Amino acid sequence: KGRVLVVDDNRMIRQFVMESLGRCGYCVAEAEDGAQALEIFRSEPAQVVITDIGMPRLGGLELLAALHELTSPPEVILLTSSHANDTSAAVQALRLGAHDYIEKNPGAGAALTLAVERALEKWRLRDENSRLLRELRRLTLTDGLTCVGNRRAFDDVLQEEVSRVVNRGGDLSLVILDIDFFKRVNDTFGHQVGDQVLVSFVARVRLLAREADRLFRYGGEEFAFVGDIPGAGAFALAERVVAGVA
Repeated sequence: KGRVLVVDDNRMIRQFVMESLGRCGYCVAEAEDGAQALEIFRSEPAQVVITDIGMPRLGGLELLAALHELTSPPEVILLTSSHANDTSAAVQALRLGAHDYIEKNPGAGAALTLAVERALEKWRLRDENSRLLRELRRLTLTDGLTCVGNRRAFDDVLQEEVSRVVNRGGDLSLVILDIDFFKRVNDTFGHQVGDQVLVSFVARVRLLAREADRLFRYGGEEFAFVGDIPGAGAFALAERVVAGVA
């Protein structure tokens, strides 16, 4: 169903939470404090973290802040006592992005299980949205026919590479490739055959180039390599492509 990390310096509290969630089918791990929780999380990430507020070494609020710095942070549920300071800290944690807080008491098992279920659903929705955004960005930077970077991707990379050379130095080469007499192919055989030529051309060029040599469709039948390539290497790459395609 999902992985949950329980963080509390009280072993009995950890045991109670773990047994409650284990009966519902969750995969549950435990940590004694926030510092140990971070160590465990880095090797075995969890979708939901349930944490006490006051703990040695690293408390719940500090753990929440550290987890939110990660690329794919979990949903965090705070465990609190009825003490006013704990309640105040829990409200602050909600403002900092915590999913919920549950007061520690003998009847908290059902509320905690429900909170974890909702937190896990929220994490899955957030993870799916992130995946869709990454895919959308990939599509906006990829030529739909040849599956290499498009003109927008080329412009972005060229700007990055120029900035790199200006700030840190190093090599930068640009190789422009143009398919000779490509218009004749379209005029004689039609655009579908022209598309096949472009796809075949890219497949051939990729075999001739190194994996690190980034290829872009500059426009139409024009393609480009840009990146950290020494001048002699760029010239050799161009000669290799010309000979291999011919």
